[in-house]
Amino acid sequence: MRAYIDTSVLTGAYCAEPGSTRSQKALQRYTPVISRLTCLEFSSSVARKLRMKTFSKTEAVRVIHQFHSHLQQNIFELKTVRDMHLVLANEWIDSFATSLRPLDAMHLAIAHSNQLLLVTSDVAFAKSARQLGAAVERI
Repeated sequence: MRAYIDTSVLTGAYCAEPGSTRSQKALQRYTPVISRLTCLEFSSSVARKLRMKTFSKTEAVRVIHQFHSHLQQNIFELKTVRDMHLVLANEWIDSFATSLRPLDAMHLAIAHSNQLLLVTSDVAFAKSARQLGAAVERI
């Protein structure tokens, strides 16, 4: 089964942190789908770990290289971010019905428009996605 993998899960799978085992199992359980937005957020997450000194430069470089290697090996199905995703995400935020943040709304729009299960470890994101009727698994 294909599933859109949120950055929270992706980061947990590549970086040792609480919940890493669950994140790694989720990547094995599904055919993982991500977008370039996920790639950008993932890089930002690793850079933040470096700035916060929870990662050494060596660790950060290793994780980024491993992720890029997996991208080149087509371990992830890569979805294109389209204008229609921006429009849908904006509509959801304009509805004032959830606490969706902009980038989460974009991830959800990509997952929804491709009829994919959203897999996340973010409690608030999962709640907002469910409120909008999306298929969600929170790990």
